[in-house]
Parts: sequence; structure tokens; C-alpha cells
Amino acid sequence: MKHSSYSFTRRATLFCMVVAWLPFKAIAQVGSLPPELFGHWRTTVIIYGSPLDRNLVLKPDGSATRWTVTARSRDAPESGSWSVVGNTLVLSFGGQVQQSPYTLHKGQLVFPNISNRRRFWDRVRNTLLRQRAHAGDA
Repeated sequence: MKHSSYSFTRRATLFCMVVAWLPFKAIAQVGSLPPELFGHWRTTVIIYGSPLDRNLVLKPDGSATRWTVTARSRDAPESGSWSVVGNTLVLSFGGQVQQSPYTLHKGQLVFPNISNRRRFWDRVRNTLLRQRAHAGDA
């Protein structure tokens, strides 16, 4: 019985250590997000002769939002998260994870940066940069 109690105490201690470590892990991960990716990005594809705009907002805290817009409709925004590992952009929405190489080219986000699958995303706005510019005016 004593062995069981010791094992439980050990597991409880390990659990507490992991729970205490998670916020520091999150802060370290957020600190490593590349600021040049922060903001609102849009790419347009043509499907059956009609444009489809895919929107993606990458926030400094690691959260992300995406939605699509057509001439007739607009999807509800979906919340998720994002991170970067090396040159790989990782998006997570609704339990689905998409991870592909990315690069920035002449102000555009190229994602995925895979031959014959490249998508070029234009920056719509970067709220963080606007906030900094207005703060400089004050």
C-alpha cells in the first residue's frame, strides 16, 4: 500500500510541475512568433468561374482566425491557433492541423511554399503596425 501512495504522490508532483510549466512554454512560443507574419492576409482563388477570398488573421498571441468570402456569401469566422517551426507555418483549426513551408516574397506570404501548390497571400492590414504608427503620432 505504501508503494501505491508513493506512486500517486510522485504522479501528482509531476502533474503540478507540468501545469506550472505550461504558461512559460506558451510565453516562450509567443515570443518566437515572427512579427512579419502578424496581421490580416487574403488570397483569392477562382472556383467554377467565381472568386473565393480566403482570409487569415495571425495575431501576436498565437491565436488565428480564418473565413472565406464569395460574391454571394461570407462564412462565419473560425478561431484557431498558429505557430512557426523553422520555415514551417502551422495552423490549427477545429482539431485539423495544416503545416507547410512558407516564405515572404515582395511583401506577400507564400503559403504553402510547395511547387505546384503555392498560394500568394496579400496583406490586407496589419493592425499592430497601425497601432504603433498612431502611438508615434501622439
